[in-house]
Amino acid sequence: NRVPTGTATRPTANALSSSGHNFYGPANPLGDILGNSNDQNSYPAGYPTAEASKVEVRVKRDGAGSLIWNACASGCTWTGVDTWRTVVGTSSWNYDITKLTSTPVGANNSLGWDSNRRMSVEVRVTDLVGNLSTLTTQYFTWDGVLPTSDLSYPASAYMPAVALISGTAADLDTILAGLGKGSGVRDVEVGIRDNRPAFQSWWDGTGFNISDADHTAGAGWIKASTAPEQAPPTGVAWSLPATTVTFVTSLYGYSVNARTIDQANNVTAPVSTFSFIFDGVKPAAVLQKPPVLANNTISNLPFISGTASDNIGLSKVQVRIKSNGPGLFWNPGDYTAGDFKFVRGEADEGAWFDAGGTTANWSTGPFTASFYQNTKIYSVHARAVDNAGNIAYFTAATFTFTTELPESFVAQPGVYALSTFPNSITGTAQDFISVVSTVSLALTRITDGGWFNGVDFFPTVGGVPTWIKLTDLCGNPCNWSFDAATLISRLTPGLEYR
Repeated sequence: NRVPTGTATRPTANALSSSGHNFYGPANPLGDILGNSNDQNSYPAGYPTAEASKVEVRVKRDGAGSLIWNACASGCTWTGVDTWRTVVGTSSWNYDITKLTSTPVGANNSLGWDSNRRMSVEVRVTDLVGNLSTLTTQYFTWDGVLPTSDLSYPASAYMPAVALISGTAADLDTILAGLGKGSGVRDVEVGIRDNRPAFQSWWDGTGFNISDADHTAGAGWIKASTAPEQAPPTGVAWSLPATTVTFVTSLYGYSVNARTIDQANNVTAPVSTFSFIFDGVKPAAVLQKPPVLANNTISNLPFISGTASDNIGLSKVQVRIKSNGPGLFWNPGDYTAGDFKFVRGEADEGAWFDAGGTTANWSTGPFTASFYQNTKIYSVHARAVDNAGNIAYFTAATFTFTTELPESFVAQPGVYALSTFPNSITGTAQDFISVVSTVSLALTRITDGGWFNGVDFFPTVGGVPTWIKLTDLCGNPCNWSFDAATLISRLTPGLEYR
């Protein structure tokens, strides 16, 4: 009258446990269902030992549409008919996995287990005299759904620095918040590849020392830090510090891969990947107009122009204009007369405006003569921005704007009628705002309108003067002179010259 007992050992042997559930999946298959049974010893002593004569297994699917597995030889599926199957063996028994080869509609694995549904394996034993054991039940969940992984940072095609790699991961059918029976996220791993032809290898924590073949085999994956898992779509926030990664400025760039591993050992496929070009070097900008000179004076500046360069690629060149009197910068687009348009402060990014032309040879304008005020001092700043967002140290040119005309005087000859011409023509020049740069001399024979070109007198088209340059950067005041030896030999007595 003693009832026998039966136990299933797999499940749960070799299952992966999470949140009180036992998980199997394609990466951790269940295999055959195994167990053991026995009958109670006979009583009193000396009677023949009783033994189990039959072990039966029933597999059920929990949840909506709960059904029983009709595990026949072929073409079997879930059924509403109460189905017990006799297994091989008694004291140690085995339910061959080949009994579970059907793939019903909606299943996503070759064993017919529905992903993220809890399964129960029930065992009952009958002994030789027909006693039936109580049911023994083991539970497991099949997780055949791959987790997901998303890269949030880096997120730009060009990066000036990468201190942190981050993103999110999710098991869309996670057990959290009653959403299915997925096993949930266990780990997130990151791989970083140097794409330079001489390297083409993966980061191992100290250098790019892992080949593509070794990475494919599983090396070069670094575990990221993960936050507690939240119900989808939030999932798991993850991050990996990258301050020790030796990124080098290169046109070939880097690739970052991320993959998620769930509690059932399922791995994201395909992995998330993002490639970018690293550029940690600032670009450079050069001002040509106005030139970068000391004591610079300008009377006309319709266009501001220059050049720029970068190791990887330029994005734009920006300019700002400062009126040094109030110490404020131009409000771009405001062409009000006077200095009332200079209202922006040093830290105001709105003072910068984009130049036109190509980034390598840029210009901006036009600026009318009334844009600048006579005798006022201005500064023009230019900076380049590359594709990675690196901003160059700005270059600056300061100048005094003047519309005042310089003055020049002839000291010798100093009288109208001459009997002897001096050996040199001399004089002075001056400017009240700037310094005298160039002095030129033009000498005409009034009788026929010929102009002296340093050799002789020749007529010009339209009587345009022939100017002979005397000085460069003469100073202020400027004392100039012209050697008249050749001129004297070409002068004719009685004719009038100017």
